[in-house]
Amino acid sequence: MTALHSLQRAPQRAPRRARRTRALLCAATLGLLAPLVVADTAAAGTPTEVDVMAWLDATDPAMVIDQSANCMAGATDAVAYRGDRIVVRTGASNNATRAAINSRLNLIYGTPAGTNWVVSIERITFPVVPPATVITPVLVGTLVPRPGGAPHDILGLARRLRSESHVVAGPDYALVPSGPYSFFWPKGYPEKVNALTPPRSNLTPGGQPIGTGVKVDVYDTGLVNPNGGPPLTNVTKLDPGDNELAAGTDQMVRYPAAGHGRAIAGVLNVIAPGAAVEEVRISERNGVATDVTATREMAASLRTLSRPQWPQLIVNSFGTAACNVTAAVPGDELVPVGLEAVAETIDRFDPIQPKGMLIVASAGNVASTRRHYPAAFDSVVGVGALDGTIDGDGSPWSAPARTAPVAEFSNHGDWVDVYAPGVDLPTTHVNNLKFETDGDVIMGMATVDGTSFSAPLVVGLIAERMSTNNSRARDARNAIVNNRAAPLPPCGTTRVESGVSVTLASLSSPATSPPTGPAVTC
Repeated sequence: MTALHSLQRAPQRAPRRARRTRALLCAATLGLLAPLVVADTAAAGTPTEVDVMAWLDATDPAMVIDQSANCMAGATDAVAYRGDRIVVRTGASNNATRAAINSRLNLIYGTPAGTNWVVSIERITFPVVPPATVITPVLVGTLVPRPGGAPHDILGLARRLRSESHVVAGPDYALVPSGPYSFFWPKGYPEKVNALTPPRSNLTPGGQPIGTGVKVDVYDTGLVNPNGGPPLTNVTKLDPGDNELAAGTDQMVRYPAAGHGRAIAGVLNVIAPGAAVEEVRISERNGVATDVTATREMAASLRTLSRPQWPQLIVNSFGTAACNVTAAVPGDELVPVGLEAVAETIDRFDPIQPKGMLIVASAGNVASTRRHYPAAFDSVVGVGALDGTIDGDGSPWSAPARTAPVAEFSNHGDWVDVYAPGVDLPTTHVNNLKFETDGDVIMGMATVDGTSFSAPLVVGLIAERMSTNNSRARDARNAIVNNRAAPLPPCGTTRVESGVSVTLASLSSPATSPPTGPAVTC
């Protein structure tokens, strides 16, 4: 892959402890003392000692790293997408879609009419909404390499398909739990701990653990084999292939987000221990997830399961920013086409499912106001992170005031609906593995940071309300959100945030209990 442009590495926030080996390896191998050029040679001492965009580029040769004004007016963020795929949403046939792609590329490149650029068309379909509403499928066109190795103009193709053929189109964006110019874990790698927070002991009116009767699907890295780590008895995999291959050589994890899905399951186990959690792997075996890989697995799970087995709540802690529809004008964006189709599918089925259906997604971890998808879709609950370590109750999970400062790394803006704790949460993780050459070997338990874990915390609170009040998913969401306090400004700022805080007053308090103490500022 040929990088589109040079990227300046943004400053990293200080992690919880010094990481001298990582810093030296990054500076030596990536040339971080000068502008970072992400190219085929991007590498580092281990896969986890590089930033997100460099790792994607080194791992997937088809990946394009784009921070250009052609992608985003102002180019404040970067995105990654495959340079050999176009994603469209259409009811047209495969042949008609192939013809539309070819005609637009031939116009862009000035190649003869009839030149075929399309290797294959993949069609992703969704269940039919009773009685007979067909949800428009997602079609994925894989392209022939251009002569001389020149990159395809994926953005130009998507824009022409939209403006000239009136076809919803977009790139196949890479999905990451953190954003560009940061390591996958926004305050440093997971850190070893020797004990976990016990699951909440609150009970339903029937005397069962809260969350009982609610199914949660986690679309993520899959479930890493604990190999002796703490058990998660309420967690299953949709399919044997949804196991995560996290182990590498010399006890190093194979990719930066290793254990991400298991950590999410651990958060759910603390907040709503009665919920049935099902893990589905949306990433490839190399650890890379994209709009297409996620849509493929999410759609397949809905087609595979019978409707009584469908989840009521969905956790999506991967996401992406998006390029603008018109390069020079901020505003409408080339949103991930596949994830938008998944959100529409859930919306269509929500009214006719007995307990409803709802997606809860992380807002991202780069302190940006730029919309992050799928969290920014209207029907999806977008979740930012709070720093619950600021108050005096000694627990990162809660705050007596039921609010706390927004975490310094959390994305924010009017598209973020709620905020919940996402700093120093102890949870289940990889076992007998480490994330950096001089790091501790994690033995199944670690502290984690990020909106990736704020989102399942919110899902746990919704599951609690559903199980204690026999309510539908969206009604439960409304109950825990209504009349809640606003999040406090991030430390060192006076910024006023939209959205509300859904922090627990304590781990023993119900999700809708009133505050028990005053707000504690930084």
